Amino acid sequence: MLDPLHPEIAPPERTTPQGTQAHGVERGHEPRDVQPRAVLLWLVGLLVAGAAIQLLLWGAIEAWRAATPVRVPSPILGERRPPPYPRVEPNPLDAPPPREPLGLPGPLRSLQVYLEERRRTEEQRLRELGLIDPRTGQPALPPDALQRAGLRVLPSPTARERRPSDASGGFAPTGGTP
Repeated sequence: MLDPLHPEIAPPERTTPQGTQAHGVERGHEPRDVQPRAVLLWLVGLLVAGAAIQLLLWGAIEAWRAATPVRVPSPILGERRPPPYPRVEPNPLDAPPPREPLGLPGPLRSLQVYLEERRRTEEQRLRELGLIDPRTGQPALPPDALQRAGLRVLPSPTARERRPSDASGGFAPTGGTP
């Protein structure tokens, strides 16, 4: 039955076995739902608008470049400045060629040479201060320095007096043979 208020909507005259309407079978789509000409015109309009926007942007950027004066880079950018002190390990490329600040090595000396030199000067300074044990050659505080400070040297504990270093469940013997 036709609806008097909507005469354009009519029931299908016949249907195919798949359930599509007869007038949609010949074109592959409903003519009132999809209009290929309108879709193609929309795509062409989209391409034309995209090209126009690209041309406008290109013109604006070129005008901006022409209006902006060319700036010469600052001469400070070409200088190599050494990093601020203190420097933990010297970098041969950072050291200035004419002089060596604070005894840091020049650009041609390696880090190994620097470390060996530094070790020798430290050992020499320790000997001058009397902080090297003459018997062992190891750094140690002299006994008179401890006495002047009001301290005394305690003997190291024997194996019997040592306690376990961690919570191993062991115990230290308290006297006699274990």
